[in-house]
Amino acid sequence: MIMRKFMVLLLFGAILVTLTACDNNLPENAVVDDSTEIQTTEKMVEISTDFSATEVQTEIITETTELSTEPPTQPPTELSTEPISVLPTKEEVFSTAIEKHYDYVDRVGNTYNSVIRIPKINSIDGVDFEDVNAQIVSDSMDRISASDEEMEKQVSLTTVGIDYQSYVGHDMISILVTHTSSFGGLQDFFVYNVDIHTGNLMDNDEVAEKWGLSAEELHEKIKNALENDYRQRYSANIETADYERLLAQTLDEENIGQSKVFVDENGQLEAVCVEYSLAGAERYSQTIILE
Repeated sequence: MIMRKFMVLLLFGAILVTLTACDNNLPENAVVDDSTEIQTTEKMVEISTDFSATEVQTEIITETTELSTEPPTQPPTELSTEPISVLPTKEEVFSTAIEKHYDYVDRVGNTYNSVIRIPKINSIDGVDFEDVNAQIVSDSMDRISASDEEMEKQVSLTTVGIDYQSYVGHDMISILVTHTSSFGGLQDFFVYNVDIHTGNLMDNDEVAEKWGLSAEELHEKIKNALENDYRQRYSANIETADYERLLAQTLDEENIGQSKVFVDENGQLEAVCVEYSLAGAERYSQTIILE
């Protein structure tokens, strides 16, 4: 009897051990059916896929950030070392040194309405033009003083006007001051060509260089233009005995060498030249366009 009870207890203990071992092989709260293994596998794949995507996305962001902060690989653009010269306008360059009006009736009843204008070149980028300005005023001062005296005494005005035209370009300033006389409208011309960077007066050869011409080329231009103008202006005298002599005198090398070139308001290169004629004063100053 005692032996039978012992055997029952031993069998019951073995069953308990077997059941405990089976419980330990199952996950907690697992449902034991055919889908358990598939569900677990799919979950593991999803987790693995999410993790990989996270890694790729992180790497792309990091790479993009690094590219945006790196210095450019292209070689830097070389900056020009040539000076940039922006020429001022005529309104900025010029002001008035002298302006006078002569409005009166002289003793014999002649009416005058005359204006004298003398330009002044203003300072440009620290360059002053005091010497040139003084020269311009000095060349006209005798005529101005005479006009002042003539108006004060109420006598005939000998200079009926002083005016100027100007040009700014080619790194130069060009001024032509014209004195007009009451005697037949005769004109005297004063030329001033100035280097805009130095403030110095320029001769014909320096003006030619600014215009891309050699001294010889400029000389030929003056000679050809002067001959053409003379033949047109004095065509009525072509049959006279002195025509060829006066033409030759006009085209003499010394006479051409005394010509003064300037740039007119339209940007054309011109020259003040002397032409010889039998009429009147026998020599006249003319302005001639150089083609």
